[in-house]
Amino acid sequence: MHKIIRLLLIVMLTGQASAHSVRDKPGVTLRVGVWENPPAVLRDTDGQWRGIAVDTLRAIAAERHWRLVFVPAPFAEQLRNL
Repeated sequence: MHKIIRLLLIVMLTGQASAHSVRDKPGVTLRVGVWENPPAVLRDTDGQWRGIAVDTLRAIAAERHWRLVFVPAPFAEQLRNL
């Protein structure tokens, strides 16, 4: 859970400009790095990403008309990809 908090802080601090640039653009595709970290992020039996963080992000994306593409990789690789 601490990893998620750290990652969210990094994204919030470094991603403010990019977040503002997509906020009001329906149809934008966002690539979202994911890794198994229950209960925030996990794969269900059908291979779909679920969990508190994923469900919240899906709700925001639906309101904004964004398309999400989940990109699985280990946490260390996700940090390098920021």
